[in-house]
Parts: sequence; structure tokens; C-alpha cells
Amino acid sequence: MSLRSKLLLIMILFLCLPFLLILFIWLRNSSATIERTASDYGNALMKQTVDYVDTFFRGLEKDTSQLLVMPSIQEFMALTTANDYKYYETVNSIASEMTQSAIYNRSVDINRIDLISGKKLVYSTNLFISLDNNEYANAINNRTNNRTYGIGGIAMTAYGPVLSYYRYYSDYVYRDINSMIIIYLNLSFLEMASQNMLLRDAGFLSIVGRDGNYVYHPDKSLLGTKADRSLLDKLHDGRNESVEGSSRNKKLLIRQQSEYTGWTFVYEVPFRALSGPLQQMQYITTSIVIGLIALVLLILGGFAYYLSRRIALLQKIMRQAEGGNLNVKAPEISRDELGGLYRSFNRMLVQIRRLIDERNDANAKERELRKRQEEMMIEVMQTQINPHFLYNTLEVINSHAILEDIKPISTLAVSLSRLFRYSVNNDEPLVNLQQEMDHIRNYFHILHERNESLQVEFELEEEHLRHVACVRLALQPLIENACMHGYEAAGLPPDCLAIRGAKQGDAYELTIADNGVGMPLAAIREYNRAFALPQTEWDETNLQLYGGMWNVHRRIRLTFGMPYGLQLAEQTGGGCEIRIRLPLIAAESE
Repeated sequence: MSLRSKLLLIMILFLCLPFLLILFIWLRNSSATIERTASDYGNALMKQTVDYVDTFFRGLEKDTSQLLVMPSIQEFMALTTANDYKYYETVNSIASEMTQSAIYNRSVDINRIDLISGKKLVYSTNLFISLDNNEYANAINNRTNNRTYGIGGIAMTAYGPVLSYYRYYSDYVYRDINSMIIIYLNLSFLEMASQNMLLRDAGFLSIVGRDGNYVYHPDKSLLGTKADRSLLDKLHDGRNESVEGSSRNKKLLIRQQSEYTGWTFVYEVPFRALSGPLQQMQYITTSIVIGLIALVLLILGGFAYYLSRRIALLQKIMRQAEGGNLNVKAPEISRDELGGLYRSFNRMLVQIRRLIDERNDANAKERELRKRQEEMMIEVMQTQINPHFLYNTLEVINSHAILEDIKPISTLAVSLSRLFRYSVNNDEPLVNLQQEMDHIRNYFHILHERNESLQVEFELEEEHLRHVACVRLALQPLIENACMHGYEAAGLPPDCLAIRGAKQGDAYELTIADNGVGMPLAAIREYNRAFALPQTEWDETNLQLYGGMWNVHRRIRLTFGMPYGLQLAEQTGGGCEIRIRLPLIAAESE
């Protein structure tokens, strides 16, 4: 037996069969669980329906209790004849008082109301109805000593089937067991219970009265008729539910009896309607498990085929080596045991050639490394020589200026040296505002030498400068921009610049103002619109057109986020004012 066949047999015996057995047990147990869940769900729906009908009759009993104490009805029950004026006066009072009672709100559920006195005087809300002797006798027979109400059966009228409900009348003055109120109810409340409380379009509800007749059935021709003998036998077998039909068309027959009405509610519903989602989940789970088993088999079968092919390839390479071809090479694409065999075989065949190749590679790498080291040394020397050369040159100039007592040249050389050191030594992109202002003062010393008329005004809260974060070289471009565009572009010499700063809440606001030609109001607003944009809406191609101010704003916004950055004051009549908002940081001592 080949290795491939052995692997296949192991997969079938130790993987497929156990999985299939577990799946069979799970299906059997889950089916039983689904049936129990469906049964519980059906019983819960049935209980909800029975409670709804009982609540309806309890509410009806409460509302009709007002009729028993209505003065006009009490007078009617005491009448002895229907031929005098008193009868008609009493009947009119009854009609008036009923419209003001709670029973009037149930006009949708009530077909008509009949009042019957002990003398068999009859008043009906339907004036064309006379005494129904059969219904009256049925009401007398249904009366019990401990109840003031009774529920009859189905009565057929010209308006369709109705349900009779009795309220037995008596008061403390006039007592007659034959006096009563018969209320004929429409069956709409039972249809509503069937439609709203139970599953729609699944099964049907039927209600059987104490006498075994149908009180409610979807087939209206069966109302008031005797229920099937087979159904009556099931109602008295002592069980609340039973299962009928085959496995595919299995039905659940649920029975519950109402303590209030004495009716038996019967709900016949297919199992699939109650357990549809659960069965669907069972089918999906079964399909997934079977699919996983097939996938595992496919993967393991493919793996077995892959192993056998690799072994056959190794055999082929060994035959070529036996024939004298020492340049063959087994593929080293895996790091498993077979890959280890391939690598060992390759090392045995190409040991000498590999040593030569490694030596050549080592020489080439050594030459490349030596070249890179020489280039790096040259770069380092250049970065060290150029700044030091300039520093030393400025120091020589400063020394000669001191010796010759030329103070302006000395001051200019010192300021230029500090300016250059601050600009070149940019290892730390973040500085505090005190460092940035020291750099600006050096810059102003140099500008003043070029423009002696330039006056600079500083109004700063110096105690906060060390606690304000700033990006390096953020202010110099703005001052250059003010001198160039505010004065020099208009042919004016820079004469006045003001730098003011103050703490505002958790930020520090710095203002750079000039007395130059200023900017048009439309241009100021366009700049402010660009400065207010969030980073997600930046279009670097277009925003670069805003020049140096945009570059400074971009660096501050990218470093500190919103709301920090630049804003231009809207003003006309000359001059420009740039406001820079920077964040506060904790003191170093803290």
C-alpha cells in the first residue's frame, strides 16, 4: 500500500467517521430540543391568546356593572305592563343614560343589548327585535348562585353570528331571578385575538364552549355546531398538547382551557411554523459541518498528494546524481523534514562551488562596504568642516573689529554667528518661544545695520516665554515677509515693526504688526479661509501658492494641531497684523 493510500485510509477512519457520528448525535438531540422549544413557544402564544380573551370579558363585566345600578333600568325591571306612558318614558331614559355610560365605548364589540324583566317585558337597542324565548331559557339555565354573569353560545342574526353574554339583574328592593340583561357580542374581538396573538398565516385557532359547540372557528359555517367527535375526545384526554402527522407534515395540537369562560382554546399549527428559524439554523449548521468535513478531506488529500510528489522528485534528483550530474539542485522551498533532506542533499553536491561563490560574494560585499564607509567619512568631514570654517571666519572678523575698535562690525559678526548657529544646529525642531525670540533679536540687529531707520517694538510677557512651545525658525519668515511685501515691494524702507504677545487661556498669542502698504481685504479673507481649513481638506498643490505664511502655518498646525497656527487681522488703510497662536507647556522646574 502506497503512502498516499495509507494517509487516505487514516483520514476516513479517524476523521470522517467520528465527525459523522458526532453530527448524527447532534442532529438527533437538536431536533428534540427544537421540538421542545417549538412546543413551549406555541403554549406561550396560546396562553397569551387565552389571557387576552379573559381580559376582554373581565373588562366587559366591569363596564356592564354600571347597567345593573342605572336608575332607569331599575325602573324598567319594576314595570308590570308595556302599554302605559311610564314604559315609554322609562325606555327613553334608558337610551339616554346608555350613551353616557362606559358600555357606549364598546359599540364596536356590541351588536345589541336586550333588557328582560321578570314580567318578560323586553327593551332592545334594536327596536325591531322581540323576545328570543330560546335565548332567554338558555340564560336562565346558565345562571349560578355565585356569579352575576354568564356566557351563552352562538346566535345567528341577520347581521351574522353573534355571541350572547348575560348579566343577571337584581337589586335590594326588587328581586327576581328572571330579570336579566343579554348582550350580543360581535366576534371581531375573537378574530383579533386569533390574528394578533398567534402566528399569521400559520395554523388556525378554534374555540369550543362548555356544551361542545364551536364558539369560534375560521370556517364561519361551523359556528354554533357540534365539534368533531375526534376533537372532543382529545379535549378530554387530560393532555395539553399532542403531535399529529408525519415527520414532514408534523402538526402540534395545543389545548388550553379558560377558567373565566370555561371555553377550550384549540390551536393547530405546523411544527415548521413554530420552529422555522431554528430548523433553518440546524440545516445551515449541518451544511457547514458537512462542508468543513469535505474541505478537510480535500485539504488533507491535497497535502498527501503534495508529499508523494516531493518524495518522487527527490528520487528523480538522486538518480541524476548517480548518473554523474553534480550540478542538479533540489528545491529548497520549505523548512519541514523533506525540506531538510533537500538541503542536506544540495550541500553534499555543491559544497566546493558554494565555498567559491561565498568567497566571491564576501569580497564584493567587503569592497562595497569599504566604499560606503569612505563616502560616509567624507560627508561627515564636510558637515564638520563647513560650519566650523564659517564660525572661525566670523570669530576672526569679530576679533579684527574689536582690535580696530569698529563696534558695528563686531556686533554684526556676533549676531550673524549666533544666527547661523541657531539655523544650522537644527537637531531639535521644537524650541521654546524664549529661544525663538533671542534668535529674532539677533536677526533684528542685522536688519538694523541695513536699515537704520527701522524701529522694533517688543511688548511681551517675558515670564511666559519659556513655557510656550514653538517650531524652530517660525518667526523669521514672517518678519522677512513683512519687510519685503509691506515695505520694499512698494519702494519704502522698513521703518516700524511691533511684536506683541500675551497669554490667552491655555495658549499664547503672538502678534507681528507693520505700518506698510497692507493687503486687500479680499486677500486677507482668502488667507484666513485657507488657515481655517482642517488638515483633511488641505490641497498642497493649491495651498503652496500662499507662500511663506502658509509654510509657517503648516509647520505649526502639523506639530501642535488645531487651533494653533496663523490668522490675519481684517483691517484696511495700510499695515498688516499677523497673529500666531502657540500652545503653553509646563515649566521645566515642574
